[in-house]
Amino acid sequence: MTGLCTRLYQASLLVAVLTALARAVWAAPATVVGKVTDQDGAPLPARIVIATEDWKKSQVCFTDPKGNYRLAFHSGKCRLSVSHGPEYSIAERSVELTAGRGRLDFTLRCLLDMSRLGWHAGDIHVHSKRGDGAQQPAAIAWAAQCEGLDWAALTDQNTMAGARQWLAQGTQHFVPLPGQAVATPRGHILALGISDLIDPDTSYGANDMYRIYAQIKAQGGLAVIAHPNMPDIAYRDWDLKAYDAIEILDGMLPAYSYGFDMLQGRRKWYELLNAGQRPLAVAGSGNRDMRSAPLRRLLANPSDAAKKHESIRLLLRALDAEALRPFARRGGYLGAVRTYVQCPELTRDGILDGLRGGATFVTTGPLLLATLEGRVPGQTVRVRDEETVSVTLEAVSNGPLERIDMIADGEVVKSIPGARLRRIQRTLELPVGGRKWLVVECHGPWPEIAVTNAWRLQQ
Repeated sequence: MTGLCTRLYQASLLVAVLTALARAVWAAPATVVGKVTDQDGAPLPARIVIATEDWKKSQVCFTDPKGNYRLAFHSGKCRLSVSHGPEYSIAERSVELTAGRGRLDFTLRCLLDMSRLGWHAGDIHVHSKRGDGAQQPAAIAWAAQCEGLDWAALTDQNTMAGARQWLAQGTQHFVPLPGQAVATPRGHILALGISDLIDPDTSYGANDMYRIYAQIKAQGGLAVIAHPNMPDIAYRDWDLKAYDAIEILDGMLPAYSYGFDMLQGRRKWYELLNAGQRPLAVAGSGNRDMRSAPLRRLLANPSDAAKKHESIRLLLRALDAEALRPFARRGGYLGAVRTYVQCPELTRDGILDGLRGGATFVTTGPLLLATLEGRVPGQTVRVRDEETVSVTLEAVSNGPLERIDMIADGEVVKSIPGARLRRIQRTLELPVGGRKWLVVECHGPWPEIAVTNAWRLQQ
């Protein structure tokens, strides 16, 4: 019996030693360096995500201006993903990292050069460490360029302490817009393009809300109702009608389905359009961490993430962690939800004027170009009762497209199957007699969607 116990002890000791060795091998540091370029060999700013196959561990970094990156990670099997926003292909590679230093270069291919077509990608809703975010404005500005953004608005809650550093990051290819999230108990308003801080006090109720709108407009700014249906901070003063735009999608939540339609602003926007109002449709990431730490924690340890982040608790009330993986893996990065605006010049005034003109579409991934009788979204099209209108569409995506819906007065009047293609070009005649407005939606795999601003249909 003593011999058996000895052998069992020796076996268990061997298992412990082998386990410790395995852990030591996993813990051995591996360094990955490389360069990201476009199809012409030019350096390309990009985001690199490295993760274990189960996403229990992950890390995010951004290239430098020359396209170079450096990552320190654990040795073992992992997956790298390299991206520069939806206009470029996404490079993904599974690798076995070994201790020491290795090199991996990546080339991303341009799918559609939106800037060349006069459309510029932006994020209307970004937070920094000068307010309620995790990083300094300068770091955020560079990360935004790595995400393929042409412009972004810094909207810290009730402060503009980071405005000077933020505005100093402007370049020929990136325009930082000043802004503020005017956070009140009656809802949050994004003040885009302002120069002076707006007082968020609402002691006088709706009268103060009207004052806030007046002060934004007096500074030449744009007033956007942020996340209008978000629990505890839902917007209350719809009767004022003094706002310019509504954030129909916010990156804190998936865009649609599983109850998220009720929390996002898209349905409320349709309701306002049916009531005869014409608020501009915009969208933003609501980003507070350019490395998407909350959603990466959700993938690694859902219960721990829920303890640390209120937004994660809200997500897990609707879906379990496994069902949320497609949303979480996309990440809550800068520009994960973005607004494209058509404007002739990439300048602060050009962007704000373009937004006021209404030529926009919002997206969580697919690129969507659409015209109605040759007119871009936001314009008015005259339609007789029995007349059809010509719709021209082009949709491009990194993933398979599922369908394109044409929505008039809140109803789907035509749907085009995506056939899981990644590019769709189509011209069709659409009967819209008697309708008041039209919107085009493009759906990819959940939760990817793109939505145009509305055309006004005039009889």
